[in-house]
Amino acid sequence: MAKAQRKLKKLQAQRMVNSMVIGKRKIVFLSCIAVLSVLCIVAAVTGKKSSIKVMRLSESFDQIVINQPGAVITLQKNADEWKLNESDFTATKAYANNMEKVLKELKVLAKAGSASSESQRNKFGLTDDKKIMVQALKNGSVIRTLEVGKVSQTSTQSYVVLDGSSDVILVSGNLPAIFGKSEIDLRNHLIYSTSGYEIKSVSVNYGPKTWGVERTSEIGDDESTWKWTGDSPRLILDEEEADLWVMTLDSLTASKWIEVDMKLPAPEGVVTLDSKEGPVVLTFYKTGSGDDEKYICECNLTSHKFEVLKSVAQKYLKSAEELGKK
Repeated sequence: MAKAQRKLKKLQAQRMVNSMVIGKRKIVFLSCIAVLSVLCIVAAVTGKKSSIKVMRLSESFDQIVINQPGAVITLQKNADEWKLNESDFTATKAYANNMEKVLKELKVLAKAGSASSESQRNKFGLTDDKKIMVQALKNGSVIRTLEVGKVSQTSTQSYVVLDGSSDVILVSGNLPAIFGKSEIDLRNHLIYSTSGYEIKSVSVNYGPKTWGVERTSEIGDDESTWKWTGDSPRLILDEEEADLWVMTLDSLTASKWIEVDMKLPAPEGVVTLDSKEGPVVLTFYKTGSGDDEKYICECNLTSHKFEVLKSVAQKYLKSAEELGKK
């Protein structure tokens, strides 16, 4: 009897082991099926050819003409900048780069309709009173034309007619946003940009005195040293504080351009920076008071007046005592 029970227990144990082995094999088998399914899906996706067709320009261009409803904007290449409407204003680099990219490589997604159908032109925002006409020119000759209509429902695609084609095509990108900006919106607001390490001296005519600081160390030295210039106060210059201040004067951006002639009061102060690129002369005018206080600025680098934030003007218009050792 005892012998029969031992044999039965042994048989049950063996069945349990066999069941576990079968369970493991089943898990491995199912895992393999799952992995193979994923690989098949990846292969199908990556193996599918892209439907995007890139229309590339084989040559560069030096002029962009944008005919918007009610306005014409011309961008002329000048070294690495784009001049706006034959003025000394330049286009903001990021905006100009977006225009160049679209004109050089137009990503076509699909044909959307017929450009010869007035009803479809109206449907896609390509009628004369709505469309934006963009031309890229080289030495006065047109090498690419885009008729830009409205955006699709996704707002990341646009309807376009390319080079006078009879087709309306759907392209990648929000082209009305890229080519629909006004001249004022396109203007670069950067007045100057340099390295604080390359500013040799700063002169400040503010209040009753004209004072300044001048670098006595070589440009590029690990440690900068400074001395007073002009009507220096009877204080020891805090060279570390002077160095930190000069570093904050490495660039200036206008908050907005002044579009109309305006009568200005006497200058609040004049600040001159001598940098590696040459002198930068800034004349600040304070208008209004309290919440209406504004600072208008003139600079030798542009013929246009511009407005700067109050905090920006105050960064330049310091008293010498602020840099003295306490």
